[in-house]
Amino acid sequence: MGMTTVNSLHALLEASNDALSRAHDAGIPAVLVVPSHSWGQQRKLQLRRLVPVGVDVVTHRQFVTQLWDVHGDGSMVVGPAERRVLLRPLVTQVGLFDASPSPGFVAQLGAFAEAAYPGLAPLQGLSESESRVMELVSLYEAKLEHEGLVELAQAEYALAQDGVCRGMQLVFESPDLHSAHTRRFLAGIEPGASVSVIRQRLDVNADVLPEDDELLAL
Repeated sequence: MGMTTVNSLHALLEASNDALSRAHDAGIPAVLVVPSHSWGQQRKLQLRRLVPVGVDVVTHRQFVTQLWDVHGDGSMVVGPAERRVLLRPLVTQVGLFDASPSPGFVAQLGAFAEAAYPGLAPLQGLSESESRVMELVSLYEAKLEHEGLVELAQAEYALAQDGVCRGMQLVFESPDLHSAHTRRFLAGIEPGASVSVIRQRLDVNADVLPEDDELLAL
């Protein structure tokens, strides 16, 4: 996997454009995976001048979901709203709250459940509250299966294991490398695909424009 770290958004886009141009010149269709929908819209406009055809621009979630729709087991990738609906009654069921949990708590729990996949190993020495959380995750997993749904990380794991990205030319702009399941996915697809990961080194002392505003300024 080619990992490129740059110091500015301009350098990030330049490195990404170079990778896409090389794929275009070689006659290989490329997929550009971007961090957000709005980022992708701006990149599509920019790439029309550089690589008019042959580049599919998608978010990470769109990329995985599209692959899962074709190569998956017929289940659907769960979305944030669906996850909250499924989790809310389980919170009361396992006794985490006597009353209805707040939307903020359910959202935090959803983020935990999302990050927990493709599965948590049983842990020893947990507190009562921690044991209830683990019970909730187990119930949530069963609920997903019953509803014909999977977490994004479950789909990523299965797709990587099946090698469905073999032969693809993939360019990831600013992927969320803080996410364990994203890192696992990138490592899992790399043996069969050509993967370029381009990220920007963050300067904590710099005055940073919002990503969309900075893209528009280029």
